[in-house]
Amino acid sequence: MATKTSILIFYLKLSEMQKMFRWASLATLVVVNVGGAALTVLNIVQCRPISASFKDPSLREALKPLVHRYIPRILRDDPVEPSGLGAKMKSDFAGLQKAPPEGLPTSPDMSQQASQSTDNDRGCERVTMTMSDFITTPEMKELPARENPPARARGTKAVSRGHSASHGGFMNLEGPRSMVKMTNRESLPPLAQVSLLFFLWGFAYGLLDVLNSQFQSIVHMSFGQTMGLHSAYFGAYLVAPLTFGRIVLKKWGFKVTFITGLCIYACGTLIFWPSAVLESLPAFLVSNFIVGLGLSTLEIAANPFIALCGPPEYSELRINVAQGIQAVGSVVSPILARRVLFKQILNASSLVDVQWTYLGIALFDILLAIAFYYLPLPEASDADLEEVAKGRGAVNSQRIGKVQVIFLTLGLGAFSQWCYVGGQEAVSMAFSFVVKEFKPGTSSLKASDYQAIGHAIFAVGRFSAAFICLVLRPRKVLLVFYLGCVVTSVFAMKLAGDAGVALLILVYFFESAIWPTIFAISLRGLGSHTKTGACLLTVGASGGAVFPLFLGPIVQRRPQYSLCVAVAAYSFALVFPIYLNIVPQAKRQVDPVVFSESPSTLSSRSSRHFGVIRRIRHSAEVPVAEHVEEAPWQ
Repeated sequence: MATKTSILIFYLKLSEMQKMFRWASLATLVVVNVGGAALTVLNIVQCRPISASFKDPSLREALKPLVHRYIPRILRDDPVEPSGLGAKMKSDFAGLQKAPPEGLPTSPDMSQQASQSTDNDRGCERVTMTMSDFITTPEMKELPARENPPARARGTKAVSRGHSASHGGFMNLEGPRSMVKMTNRESLPPLAQVSLLFFLWGFAYGLLDVLNSQFQSIVHMSFGQTMGLHSAYFGAYLVAPLTFGRIVLKKWGFKVTFITGLCIYACGTLIFWPSAVLESLPAFLVSNFIVGLGLSTLEIAANPFIALCGPPEYSELRINVAQGIQAVGSVVSPILARRVLFKQILNASSLVDVQWTYLGIALFDILLAIAFYYLPLPEASDADLEEVAKGRGAVNSQRIGKVQVIFLTLGLGAFSQWCYVGGQEAVSMAFSFVVKEFKPGTSSLKASDYQAIGHAIFAVGRFSAAFICLVLRPRKVLLVFYLGCVVTSVFAMKLAGDAGVALLILVYFFESAIWPTIFAISLRGLGSHTKTGACLLTVGASGGAVFPLFLGPIVQRRPQYSLCVAVAAYSFALVFPIYLNIVPQAKRQVDPVVFSESPSTLSSRSSRHFGVIRRIRHSAEVPVAEHVEEAPWQ
């Protein structure tokens, strides 16, 4: 209170010329001192007798008689050594009990009064049970009897009386629950928090992308220089996940990785500011690389978090929805940027007028990192992940040749991811050139409008794929979308005019579900290797630094045929979905599974389902979850 008072007096000295600020400081000074005095008096009058608060101000001395008579026996006499906070409490209480009780007088019938008081109020049953647990005198042979608690819902851990998760019902020593053991209902709050992160970083990146495009056009960068910036950004995906990103994720978990990625992203954004003002290409290369480091660090945590948080049979649905939310942010922000924020950027001097945008994005990322520091997010240790994987140990331990199936799936998934991102970026960079060839006379702004439609279709595709995964196996969905990419890209090279533009936009739809679906499928069954697998899959985004380099010689002569680079990339990537749909061991490994339980148990578990009733098809090896429309159990 003294510190607050001194600060407020300092404010009063500063606000002699500002009446509003002065009155606000005076009001705050009164509230702080009156409230502090009231709380001090309240603490004094709660002592019995009141004079004890002046005789023995030491908290340690005042607690001695209370510890001697009323600390629960589970802390004093339990032979099992508690850990963490419990060990510290036990050590402190043992130190307090070495001295004979003195100081505050105690009432020998305090526990009886408490018991009678709570028995008289039948509406406070929870308080009664808490007091009977907490207030235990040395004369009592055993703790008061209590009724067994009602049966807990699935997903909550039943704790025995001797190893209670709380001491006296007021302290939880278990920590946050593992995300892999959550039901759908329990996983909704953390999923909503991380999905908000997806949207916000998609929105921020959309603003940054448009501003960088404006900079490149103003300083008249060549196609080769643009490719250099592009390669610097995607090249960072080869560095961060394999170095510090993996270390942070494995050692400190998802939350710290989120915060680390956001802070690095903010640093890269701040470097954009002087880069744009100085019109420096090397500085722009550095800032693109640092932004790539930040976003790749976010990716190695965000995608597996969504895939793992909740029942594993819904991994593909969750990650496609979250990635769809990110795509919405990436659609909204470029439209806002081109139509409102950066509409007047016509030359290098006008870039100075939008410097605040870079600073705003950087500060926004820092605030988001601070918010995630305080948000309670669940974690998943390697032991938790290994426990889940052991549920299907026979399937995950199968081998194809000398290679265990889970590692072959991961390797092919990472390769497919690498090829897919290369093809996606080839289409994105060739888009405006191809549209201008299809429709001569189309301005750059009009071409960007067509691309905005493509990005909107991309978001729709992700939401659509999420719900298609409820009725089709994810490996089949992946195969269909890959085939769609190849077919639409091939026909887009053969047609022209509006038909060619429509097919080019349709490529975005089929691209949409590939990245998240590969991520969820490839992580299944990895156990303690899941976090390392997430890093390897994120490295796949570095394909965006390689494939677009082949566009240069083609896109400047025959833009339409530059799509052959994307066709080649998608064709190479098709190896993965073909493998998943042909090899029996791979089918069994990646298909969503409900472990053998009775149909009545499953149908009554509403918290674990999204309203879709599933039929279990039993095979000789493992039960497989088959998503079907509403139907009775058979």
